Amino acid sequence: MAPRHCDQRIGGDALGIEVVEGATARHCRVAIDGRTFVAAFPQSSWLVGGLPPLSRWRGEVDYWIFLDGEVGRIDGAVSGSAGDLHPGALQAALRVQLTATGRDEPVTLVPPA
Repeated sequence: MAPRHCDQRIGGDALGIEVVEGATARHCRVAIDGRTFVAAFPQSSWLVGGLPPLSRWRGEVDYWIFLDGEVGRIDGAVSGSAGDLHPGALQAALRVQLTATGRDEPVTLVPPA
């Protein structure tokens, strides 16, 4: 399989080549909104109660693609008005960091207790 490159159709920026967990990877970045963040990381709704508060939030996702074409790491963040989350709050942010070096391992995510 040929290596994937930063997808310029969605506004991705190529930031260079880096080493992630000992493997060479292409570093890319794309701007996102809250709707995209919730679609990509549905567990975020466990923290903020769903899409309406995040619909106007903005942020970006950095991702690293290994030479085998697979995504090896993702760092993302969105932020925006927190008034819908808590009365009197000004701003809130959600941040995610995923590293996929054990890609053959099963993964299960459960809601917080």
